[in-house]
Order: sequence, then C-alpha cells, then structure tokens
Amino acid sequence: MPFDTERYHGNLDMYLDVLSEICLIRMKYADISLSIIDGDFNTDLSRRISLHTLALLYYLPREGLFLCSESTNDEILYTYENSFTGAQSIIDYLIVSESLSGDVHRYCAIHEEDNLSDHCPIITNTEMNSKYDHSQIILFRRKISWSKAKN
Repeated sequence: MPFDTERYHGNLDMYLDVLSEICLIRMKYADISLSIIDGDFNTDLSRRISLHTLALLYYLPREGLFLCSESTNDEILYTYENSFTGAQSIIDYLIVSESLSGDVHRYCAIHEEDNLSDHCPIITNTEMNSKYDHSQIILFRRKISWSKAKN
C-alpha cells in the first residue's frame, strides 16, 4: 500500500486501485461466502482526515466487510513501531465478512522482543461452524506387489 496522505491524490489513486483489486478477487471467488483479509493497510484510523482512512471506511461497508478493530474483543495497542522515534500506530488490520463479525472472539497483536519486523503479528480466535460431506471420502489402500520387488 502506498504511504498515507491527507493531500496527495496520486497516492490515493494507488490506494483505491489496491482496494479495487481486493474487490475483484472477491468477485472472482463469489461462490466462497466468507472472506478473511489481513495485512498492512498503511493508514491509522485515528487520523480521520486521512484520504486513505476515508477511502477504507467507505469501502468496507459497501463490500460487506467488517474491521475487527471495531470489535469489542479488540486488544490491539499498536501494530507498527518505528524503532528510531518509538512512534506507534495501528496500520495493520484483520478484515472479515460481516457474517463472521460475531465469530471473532479475540483480536490482538503480539509484541515480542525478537521480532525483526517493524510490524507486529496479528492473531485472532474465531469460531465457525462448517459442514463436511463424508460421502466424498475416497480411501486408498496401498498393497505391496511382491512380484515387482527387486533384490
């Protein structure tokens, strides 16, 4: 994602292109009803006048997506830390289909000393029901063919 901005529309165009790509991928796999999208969206939602924040907040509900940081189970203090300035922000997000929003039971970032990245890993605990069609199970039994064995 391009860096966040309040004025530069060139970056906004690139940001919107990435959001459009996500939309196209979801449309390509429309038969899959659940989506989980995770990554560096390079905008801190606390900066309400950011062009990227405004674009992301406009995009999500239109696409039927839910930002896990809006959950009551959000335990994230920061996902990015600048090692030189010590500045911290939340720019990495987990986004799920609205139908999964109630299934997110925990959403947090891991802050460990040995992380070599300036971004912290995000983890979530979810609970989803699934159906499994046992009639499609095919068992293969391998038999040793002693007649084909060699010394």
